[in-house]
Amino acid sequence: MDTIEFLTKIEDGTIRVPKQYRRRLHEQISDSLVRVIIYLPGEQPASDFIERILANPLRVHDFAPLGRDETHERS
Repeated sequence: MDTIEFLTKIEDGTIRVPKQYRRRLHEQISDSLVRVIIYLPGEQPASDFIERILANPLRVHDFAPLGRDETHERS
């Protein structure tokens, strides 16, 4: 899958493709479906689980991390 990324304005529901991409699009995908993803200004992407737990770690009283030997110990 090829990707093309550009900034543009949406006017009356029409996405304007910059001139430098029009010929390529016409030749390669004329009458084909394409995937369009729109990032709206000011909208923050949803954080994933790892980002949330790193930002808000769980505090456990008397927590002691495993030592090197305990981490690599095999039963």
